[in-house]
Amino acid sequence: MRLTLALLFDKLPNGNIFRGKHKLEPKIRNWMKRELIDDIQREERNMLVLRNHYLTKEQVNGYRFELGKHEDFRMKVLSIKRRNFPDHVRLEDRYGVLRQMDSWEKF
Repeated sequence: MRLTLALLFDKLPNGNIFRGKHKLEPKIRNWMKRELIDDIQREERNMLVLRNHYLTKEQVNGYRFELGKHEDFRMKVLSIKRRNFPDHVRLEDRYGVLRQMDSWEKF
């Protein structure tokens, strides 16, 4: 009788308690709510900074142009693009080995 009562009140869900349709969900605690509110407030502060720029796009471009950073950036992008492709190869470079015994063609 006592065993039946003990098993009846602490019933666990079927299967794995961490995964699946019948998983055991954790209870929401006050510290979880507090952390979630802090995260939302932090995100809102970040979005406020992103919405209100300190400099406009024109000011940023002018600043980079005066310091010559636009050339550095352009050269960096070009070097990255060139690195992805192999060097230029001519047919003479590939088949130059075959022309070693061409002395008979000069006549």
